[in-house]
Amino acid sequence: MYELINNECIIGQLTIINDKSDEMLINVQGKYLNENQPWVENKIVFRLNNTNTLNIDIIPNDCILWYDGCNTCIANNGILSGCTKIMCFTEDPPECRNYITSGH
Repeated sequence: MYELINNECIIGQLTIINDKSDEMLINVQGKYLNENQPWVENKIVFRLNNTNTLNIDIIPNDCILWYDGCNTCIANNGILSGCTKIMCFTEDPPECRNYITSGH
């Protein structure tokens, strides 16, 4: 199998239902660099966690714009909806980026 060193390879992007954690099983194939010899790797298991469910307990009720470390979401009483869908290679610490303010 060809091994990437100091590189990342995106093989897919999934959207999963809130409160859903699961596993994904995939098969991949390709060719070695500078060779014409193919390779195959079957039954690779990825364990998936939904980041929205991991952060749900730390989102303040007065937060209206939540950054989960990768994407920005609309928040209402600690519940997320309407998130951006940016593919992220690294994650920052989650934080509230905008709070409810009074109109005075």
